[in-house]
Amino acid sequence: MKIWPPMLRWLRTKGRSNGLRAKIISLGTASPDRVVTQREAYEALGYSNPRTWKIFQNAGIAQRRVWVPPEQLRTLTTDQLYDAYFEGALSLGASAARECLQGHHDVGSLTFASTTQPRLLCPSMSYRLSGALGLPSDMQHTDMIGGGCQGSAPAICRAYDSFVATGRPALVVCAEICSATYFPAPERDLENTVANAIFADGAAACLIGLDDDWRHPWIHSFACEFDPQYLDYLGYRWVDTLHGKRLKVVLHKDVPAIAPIMAEKVVKRLIRAPDLLDMDGIDHFIIHPGGVKVLDNIRDHLKIPESKMGYSREILWEQGNQSSATVGAIGKLARDRALPGDWGLILTLGAGFATYGILLRWSGR
Repeated sequence: MKIWPPMLRWLRTKGRSNGLRAKIISLGTASPDRVVTQREAYEALGYSNPRTWKIFQNAGIAQRRVWVPPEQLRTLTTDQLYDAYFEGALSLGASAARECLQGHHDVGSLTFASTTQPRLLCPSMSYRLSGALGLPSDMQHTDMIGGGCQGSAPAICRAYDSFVATGRPALVVCAEICSATYFPAPERDLENTVANAIFADGAAACLIGLDDDWRHPWIHSFACEFDPQYLDYLGYRWVDTLHGKRLKVVLHKDVPAIAPIMAEKVVKRLIRAPDLLDMDGIDHFIIHPGGVKVLDNIRDHLKIPESKMGYSREILWEQGNQSSATVGAIGKLARDRALPGDWGLILTLGAGFATYGILLRWSGR
């Protein structure tokens, strides 16, 4: 939507008077064409034990989209998996960004976030996306690699800072090719089996700026928490295989128990807005669906009504865990169902162990 300069000045002045300085003015998402059910993924990865099937069956996922065919993972080399990531992240990232950028041209920065990038890219993906999208030559570039599933929130914070500093809309793109890190392995490897059962591929983009559309929420505040004692509980590590080195998920069994404790610390910092008394005032929870147990434990620990967990469960069921790209799809659901005056909470959890929160407000003021 085109905003006339007088309106933009009014929005900036009115926003600052309320401590609000930027909005999420557009969202875009993209997924691969290939859809696999849980049964198809289970069989393609070579599993046969009924006990292992229960892990897939109880993952809260009906289907997911993948860039790399799971049945090919036993034969693909390290170089081929790298090529698959590069092609998939660039293609899906550009598609999500194009949907997000419709009608917006003067972008001042691009922040790219990803966890599944297996090698150094130089020039980095943000420059490659910029070239593919024909973005302005004078904009800033930032690449945030290795943040895990929480990577979208710090990228949004970076874009927020860029917009406040320059006044030009700031683009965020998250792209993940988790299928390139599926790891056929002995069924006794529970850590790996759970990862194979939940992760999917996709991309999401958002634009930070200002407009006069109440359906685009103000960014009210940010909060984060990092605890180094859990540094090795969640992430990726390189392992040797018959076909070369591969990225393998690190997923400690205690992650579902740690997640709500970390989430509580972030939420307590955010629930301090003058018009927001407590958690009951949050209308839309945009929680990264790290898995069924993670969602259940956060719900119980923070005393969130199950009726408000629907966005995360819906996306997990239909698309799986797309790592940093997942909250973009959840955010679309919230955007389409929000009402004036509603509050929203983005909560992401990922490698480190790190947790980020963003408080949103759907309001014209």
